[in-house]
Amino acid sequence: MFASALLVSFIPILTCDFIVTSDGPCHFYNSQILVSWLIEGQGEFYKPFLQLNQNLEPNWITNALQVPLLKIVPSVAAERIFFALYLLGFAFGLRKVILLVNPQAGFLVIIGIVFAWNLVLMKGFTNNAWSIVIWFWLIASWIKLLRSNSVGQYLIVALLFFLLYLAHPIGLIFGLIASLCLLLGWGVFHYRLKGWRAFIGFIMNRSAVLMLCSFAPAILFISFYLRHPWSSEANAFHFDHIFMDLLRMPSLINLSFAEQPLVYLFSILMNVLLVIAIVGRIRKRELKRFDGMLILFLSSLFIIFNPPSSVAGGLEVSFRLGLFVHLSALFWMATHDYSKFVQVAASVWAMLIITGMMYLRWPIHRQASAYASEIMEVSDSIDTRSTLLVLNYDWSGKTPEGQQISDRAWLFTHVDCYLGISKDLAISDNYEANFWYFPLIERWETNMYFQTDKDKVNFDNRPPRADFNSYKRRTGQYIDYVLMLSYRDEFAAHPYTQEIFNQLDTDYIQISRSEHGRAILYKRQLY
Repeated sequence: MFASALLVSFIPILTCDFIVTSDGPCHFYNSQILVSWLIEGQGEFYKPFLQLNQNLEPNWITNALQVPLLKIVPSVAAERIFFALYLLGFAFGLRKVILLVNPQAGFLVIIGIVFAWNLVLMKGFTNNAWSIVIWFWLIASWIKLLRSNSVGQYLIVALLFFLLYLAHPIGLIFGLIASLCLLLGWGVFHYRLKGWRAFIGFIMNRSAVLMLCSFAPAILFISFYLRHPWSSEANAFHFDHIFMDLLRMPSLINLSFAEQPLVYLFSILMNVLLVIAIVGRIRKRELKRFDGMLILFLSSLFIIFNPPSSVAGGLEVSFRLGLFVHLSALFWMATHDYSKFVQVAASVWAMLIITGMMYLRWPIHRQASAYASEIMEVSDSIDTRSTLLVLNYDWSGKTPEGQQISDRAWLFTHVDCYLGISKDLAISDNYEANFWYFPLIERWETNMYFQTDKDKVNFDNRPPRADFNSYKRRTGQYIDYVLMLSYRDEFAAHPYTQEIFNQLDTDYIQISRSEHGRAILYKRQLY
């Protein structure tokens, strides 16, 4: 059943040319720039627009994985391999932890696979998503280290802490919390067996090991935190809203609100299993070695009800934390010995939910991939080493028949960045380069967000606005191509649209139009 659940989860990767996520194409685009700049020595074109980050920051794990993939295999294959590695790392890392906690609780892995495709991933927060994967493997390695004094295990734990730093601050923080909670739970178990002296000796010894393994990432994180001022989280948090979100699990509603009933059924399953575990453990009145997982679960609950500021990056901090709460609960639930009936019933229930979710999601994945493929139709008309301004009129996307593709996530905010994976292009909506903690940083003097704005409104507005004919005067660089995405006649009367067409009529000519008209390309005329 584990293999079946994993196979169902692989359907989009096996059947779609593009795995479209909101920010994902932009990450791949920047990874391709790093390939051209750092490996192939073709960075001169990008230097007027971008500079390399001189600090080692979080949010780099995605680029670290994609750069070698893009160098070895074609870009479309690289994206599919990237997501395949994520799914395999998630499923087998989760399985490793649960089986280490209790080999009789393996059925919980099938339930955990439901969390693999989540809204964090579909928003393209791939660094955050990978931090969960690495978190699993860190917990598994830390458990092994608690059992032994292997030098090789020290090195593995230290490496995983470093990778968590590169992935995302939330993952690193929860990695430290999980390690401390497991250490405390293990120590209390030692005390019950061998007394205070054994407890103190064990805690001191393993605490020193934890400090040694996490010292370098902790110093790097402190340096990262102090390097820039931080704004507060933009969203207001309310106890009742957070509590209801924990029950509703909105992070599992990925592509369509039609998934909501299945998510509710899954929430019921999780809560039933949690209640069974609580009642069963109370009745047995026994302390187990892995009850540190309960401390981890309670700690994650405390954090989500007292969320940090936007130090985690990208805001929506409490939204990101929900996954850690549910996964921590799953780990502690593994300490209970469920009856065979519960194991089979829960596994079948979870398998039906996984299948039902994929039944709803797969057509949307296919439509999103088809839209990305249609945009790529104009690629052959764009010369390499060119600048491209993108005017995107619909972030949620429309099918050729005019139906909305996704009513849950804005999948197409940066879908045009796929064009920059096959050739050297400076693309306007490289949002990633506007954040100082990514590998590439935008140069203000040529930044198209700022240098094509008019009255502080730019192409990120809906409908977009851009003063691109003055870009040469402002920056010394030309905008070679203008790409209109999902343009429809309903936008024609808007004054921003009229401004855009007046500029196109002056200096540009239409040279390509995709099959269904969702991508229209204009090229600057040379006089």
